[in-house]
Amino acid sequence: MLHKVSNYSVLRYITCMTSQRSRPLRIRNQSLYRETSRLQDLYRRTTMKQ
Repeated sequence: MLHKVSNYSVLRYITCMTSQRSRPLRIRNQSLYRETSRLQDLYRRTTMKQ
């Protein structure tokens, strides 16, 4: 359902969120971490369909 551009954006967002630099922020902000996990799962499912 998502466009390829959206998939790319989500992937970039996940990569940014899980990078070493933003790890302290990620641990501090649990809700954002949960949102990232949800997006990652959504991205994985979308990729599998293709």
